[in-house]
Amino acid sequence: MDILFVKLQIQYLLFFLLVLSSCSSVAPVRSRLFETRAETPKERTEPEIAPARPARPSQRFGDTLPVSRNTSVPPSLIAEFEAAVALFDQQKTDRACAKFQELLRKVHQGDSLYFEIRFKISECAAYNARYEEAGRIIDEMIDNPQLPNNILEKSLVWLGQIYCSMNRNAEATMMFLRLKKEFPRSEYIQVARCDAVK
Repeated sequence: MDILFVKLQIQYLLFFLLVLSSCSSVAPVRSRLFETRAETPKERTEPEIAPARPARPSQRFGDTLPVSRNTSVPPSLIAEFEAAVALFDQQKTDRACAKFQELLRKVHQGDSLYFEIRFKISECAAYNARYEEAGRIIDEMIDNPQLPNNILEKSLVWLGQIYCSMNRNAEATMMFLRLKKEFPRSEYIQVARCDAVK
């Protein structure tokens, strides 16, 4: 088996476990607003840091999807997305990836679900050893002003890990530095390096 493919699979598994372990709720997607540390003043232990980018919804780590006040996505599409994610997690990737492609055509480009679907399509490409395609998808997303912060945050580390797998360490380092600059308290910082899975 190709070492690069095994290395990327390990990175994906660690990334997935990090995302999974950071979830604080098993409630359905978009069921409620999630507080962030910055919204609970009594928990602050560091001075407040000014954001490096324009303010966006900042519901992070309580769910994979930020709650959007202006969403037009019907609950049935959210359920279809969750079902496709479950298929992907069960390693039924062909069916899951086909479903993500189908869902992408049904969701408005500005909705957070659109970006989540694109992220999953990138994971599909990487899973199938199409690393250039996986990286291109994320690279196109990360500078979109409509991209919610929680998806940007995980996209930066994911793109960095993809670059690491392709031995493009300088580009990976740029992504990891951007993550640290824009999200200095990110839980993903612990895997924001090329040797995270070695």
